[in-house]
Amino acid sequence: MCVRVWVGVYISPDHAQPTCPSPSLPPASLSCFQQKNEAPCSFSVRLIRFIFITVRRSSISSPPPPPPAGKKATKGDEVSSCLDGRSIFLVGMMGSGKTTVGKILSEALGYSFVDSDKYVEQVMGGASVDRIFSQCGESFFRDYESEALRRLSLMPQQVVATGGGAVIRPINWEYMKQGVTVYLDVPLDALAKRIAAVGTESRPLLRFESGDAYTKVFVGLFTLSKKRGPSYASADVTVSVLDLARSLSVEDISDITPTAIAIEVLVQIEKYLRGDNVSTRMLP
Repeated sequence: MCVRVWVGVYISPDHAQPTCPSPSLPPASLSCFQQKNEAPCSFSVRLIRFIFITVRRSSISSPPPPPPAGKKATKGDEVSSCLDGRSIFLVGMMGSGKTTVGKILSEALGYSFVDSDKYVEQVMGGASVDRIFSQCGESFFRDYESEALRRLSLMPQQVVATGGGAVIRPINWEYMKQGVTVYLDVPLDALAKRIAAVGTESRPLLRFESGDAYTKVFVGLFTLSKKRGPSYASADVTVSVLDLARSLSVEDISDITPTAIAIEVLVQIEKYLRGDNVSTRMLP
């Protein structure tokens, strides 16, 4: 039997400091919001609050019990029993559907769902990723992203949708490898169409002054994929949406539903955990 004990921390408002940086983050990076008369708030305090809320929403007991007699086990039930509480970390390019697929997976497994970008935004007092990038720089955001992944790696039974660039820091892989990592491999042209259709306002790494929206996004994604491709290959499981389309005899991959992708993720995770993972890795 596995017993998990969670320790709560209470900090009196009378003794709380306006700035209480996490000791794992470089002090120099903490001055960004302070210089703009915005206290970054306590990273540790907000993480404690966020973790407490997340844990309350998730089950901290053993994996879900088997279905009642007479009820057929679902693929989610089967994979959940194999995972034995280990979390799933979804990686992939922006626009690959990590959040949408992740929510479906969490429901199928009986896990809680966390978007690591939203996690950091909440810790930073609600500042958007775009605002953090523009005012503090990418390195500042990556520091907080790494700390968030470290904290999340300590928590069981979660599906975590990571940011597209989370894979570039080796330390993040050490954290994510505490669970099972899954790379959602979507062709760049499909990603470019998705992102161009909704705009790049929330995509700080895809900002261009002029030009056709699709072309700008495709070029930006191509450049990022060259840098991140080898890192994505480190995932335990790769789910190629292009391969899935072929197996389903679907000509346009946009016709593949998030549910179909989530089911394929479960199939490939089960193969990986049983030692017969044969999914292909199709890097852009």
